[in-house]
Amino acid sequence: MSNQSDSSDKSRPEGFANPDSFLPGETPPFDFIVESINDSILVCDLRGAITYVNRRFAKLIAYDRQQLVDGMTIFDVVTPKGAQQLKELLSKRQEGGEESDSDWQYELELKRQDGSVATGLINTTPIKGEDGAYTGTIAAITDITERKEAEEALRAARAELEERVKQRTAELEKANEAMQREVETRRLAETKALEASKAKSAFLANMSHELRTPLNAVLGYTELIDEDINLFLSGDDPELPAESIQNDLHKIHRAATHLLAIINDILDLSKVEAGRMDLHHDTFEFGDLLDEIAETISPLVTTNNNELNVEIDDSLGTVTTDRTKLKQVLLNLASNASKFTSDGTVTIKAKLDESGPRGCAVVEVSDTGVGIAQDKLEDLFAPFTQADSSTTREYGGTGLGLTICKRFCELMGGEISAESEKGVGSTFSVRIPVDSKQVSQDPAPSEVEWSEEHGVPHVGDAEDTLVLVIDDDADVHELMRRFLVSRGYQVISAYGGDQGLEYARKLQPDIITLDVMMPGRDGWSVLTEIKSDDELAEIPIVIVSMINDRNIGYALGASEYLVKPIQRDRLVGTLSRFRSKSAEGSVLVVEDEADTREMVRRHLDRAGWQVETAENGRVALERLEEGLVPDVVVLDLMMPEVDGFEVAATMRQKPDWADIPIVVLTAMDLSDADHAQLRDSVSRILQKGSTSIDSVVDHILEALDSKAAAPVA
Repeated sequence: MSNQSDSSDKSRPEGFANPDSFLPGETPPFDFIVESINDSILVCDLRGAITYVNRRFAKLIAYDRQQLVDGMTIFDVVTPKGAQQLKELLSKRQEGGEESDSDWQYELELKRQDGSVATGLINTTPIKGEDGAYTGTIAAITDITERKEAEEALRAARAELEERVKQRTAELEKANEAMQREVETRRLAETKALEASKAKSAFLANMSHELRTPLNAVLGYTELIDEDINLFLSGDDPELPAESIQNDLHKIHRAATHLLAIINDILDLSKVEAGRMDLHHDTFEFGDLLDEIAETISPLVTTNNNELNVEIDDSLGTVTTDRTKLKQVLLNLASNASKFTSDGTVTIKAKLDESGPRGCAVVEVSDTGVGIAQDKLEDLFAPFTQADSSTTREYGGTGLGLTICKRFCELMGGEISAESEKGVGSTFSVRIPVDSKQVSQDPAPSEVEWSEEHGVPHVGDAEDTLVLVIDDDADVHELMRRFLVSRGYQVISAYGGDQGLEYARKLQPDIITLDVMMPGRDGWSVLTEIKSDDELAEIPIVIVSMINDRNIGYALGASEYLVKPIQRDRLVGTLSRFRSKSAEGSVLVVEDEADTREMVRRHLDRAGWQVETAENGRVALERLEEGLVPDVVVLDLMMPEVDGFEVAATMRQKPDWADIPIVVLTAMDLSDADHAQLRDSVSRILQKGSTSIDSVVDHILEALDSKAAAPVA
């Protein structure tokens, strides 16, 4: 602004005509123009002092016009970011040069009087004096605040969309990985099942050979002895060949002993697999047991020209365990070591290991024999297998010995492992608690107060339903606890997949709730592993997750799928379907097969039912005629005298029996006609062999629930 201008008139910039020079009644062109256009107009001198603004600019930044031109600078009405931008631009103007003479356009953040920010698109033109020197700037400003806000909202929406796409892509990738893992798991399971089937077929073929060979010897030598005796008795042979007969009897004895060992192996494995093998605890000196084993295998060691070494640590004295089974395990290992070694050494070492919570006897049986290939070690303890099929042909055996050793060790609370190198030799290690009574008498996990050093939290009353919540979010755990504890549930928290699997195996919860999106091991992996574990597979799992992938969840074995956020009533209602149920009432079990009838009776009795039994349909109907009115009937179909179909039809015709629920438990393959015949007579049809006996209780309760829920006529 020129020093010669009228300081009281700050309505126009220097370089513009004075309005007083126009004739009376004329409107000054400058004011007329700047007040008529849609843009805001601002003029400032070379220091940034505001010398003119139009009403639109004053309105844009919510200041009074006079207030702006009375001493305020452009820096007072811009943001700090805008101030830095203006300093750089004014500096360029003052430097001169070709660029400083041109018009500039840029965006600038303006600061309103209330502190809010407006954005303007600035078009500036330099103002020069009569001498051509730069004296200031005139700026036309277009308000683009709404456009910038819309652009920012669009950018934010785009960023949010990209983030959602990224998150969803990650979720789909994880789900895809989980599905691929499941496919791979199932493929491996199918491969293993096929291998097991082949191994079983090979085992049966070998077993046939193993059984027939000693039987053939028994029959053959028995016939020879019988022939020798008949020749002597008939007088055809004056002398009884006593020495020959004695040798034949020895051969028969050896064959019978071998046959008995094979049968015992089969029976032992069957008992262990069925859970019917009991432990008989003895307290004995470990050294005495090793002496017996050394004496027993000495002939076999000598036969193969081997050397036997037995070493026992002085610290290993008295132990309490099943002496017979431990001896059978160590004899089997020592015999194998001697059998598969020639002109070598068999070593048995025993010591005490006190590093764990319980002291363990550790026995290592080593040899310098043929050894085992590394790829065969994994299946070494599987039933029906040997390290090589040629092993059976060369050395004999059923392929059950090591499987039985493993089962016996586990039964005694211990373990067995093997290390080997082909052509160098093998070492089998057995660890058995020095007092296996403590192992067998430990209470079930739900009754134990696990200390923090074991990494498992305290579990209270075993009668309450235990819910394991697996989620990485602490807020979710707090919410679930508050939802469920007030409804009578016990709640245990696991803050990730690995910890969840650990707690599931140790606590055997009644129900598991599982999040999908967790760092590390995700929910799909946890679900797959639980459903692949025979001890955990029956635990109902309720997925509680932000993502809605029900199909994947159900395909992997989830019992129910809830999407967060969830309401308390929905959660509690869902879990109540899987809650442990107690039984009260009477059951009539109608079954002609005595063992099955007794098994069902014992299971129902253990579940709290009053159980009556009938060996066929006729007896069942007689019991009902005598006044027995059970709450439910468990009915077989294939029975002598009166079958299950006739029992069901008769009951539905009698008003006093018509409402009694009938649960069919049968091995019969039912036709469509059979189903149609039973449809209106029975509540449930369960297939023997396809339905666990434990689940029969649940089906009985469901049948009673259905009866209770039925409308009253």
